[in-house]
Amino acid sequence: MNLKEYEDEARKAEESLRQSDRARGAMDAILTSLKEDFGCDSVESARVLLGEARKEKSESADELESAATEFRKKHGERLG
Repeated sequence: MNLKEYEDEARKAEESLRQSDRARGAMDAILTSLKEDFGCDSVESARVLLGEARKEKSESADELESAATEFRKKHGERLG
């Protein structure tokens, strides 16, 4: 390896370290936000919470659709 190749590799390594530091900072910011906004201590706990929220949303949508269907059955003739 000559001096030019060594310097190129050193620059690439330094850039990789900078990218890694930026990614680590972004991950720390995300985790801080998750903790402040949702009380989650990890990405995994956020995934669990998201799954629960999606399930609740689906159940609420189903309940709303059932209520709307029942309403239409009872009052459909009045609605026109």
